[in-house]
Amino acid sequence: MKLIPPWLQRPFEGALSPLASGLIKTGIHPNTLTTLGFTVVALSAVAFGVGFVRVGGFFLLLSGAFDVLDGKVARGGGLMSRFGAFYDSTLDRVGDGAIFAGIGLYFMTGGLSDEFVFRCWTLRPHATWNCVGTRCTFGADCRAAYQPCIPVNPGGGVGEAGTEHGAGPR
Repeated sequence: MKLIPPWLQRPFEGALSPLASGLIKTGIHPNTLTTLGFTVVALSAVAFGVGFVRVGGFFLLLSGAFDVLDGKVARGGGLMSRFGAFYDSTLDRVGDGAIFAGIGLYFMTGGLSDEFVFRCWTLRPHATWNCVGTRCTFGADCRAAYQPCIPVNPGGGVGEAGTEHGAGPR
């Protein structure tokens, strides 16, 4: 999963180069970094699953640094192998699945109320809304394209779109 935008990739990798050089000097194996990165992804998935969305996001971004570092250490230390490439790729895919499972668990256990989803869907039955409160994304009738989706919070009142379910500032 590419977490770093292309315009930021080169400066990000440049910032990690001294760390990679230090890790090469210590003799740490790239597969160890891959395993540590997967552990961080697993922590991210658990955080998402129990509702700590910001913590999950932090760990997911941190796992991206491990993913870059294991490749840099493998190439820089001359430790590239077919097994290492397979191991890295496999744990990346398992980690992606864990992230989706954690996010799915969050929503399945009440991360977003049924009333919120129902209210967003039925505001304009003839248009499809994206439910983040900004605009109609597609549909045959987008006359009210900039009318917000109005979520209902668990207390029964009307709240701001995108902020009461962990998406915005508290």
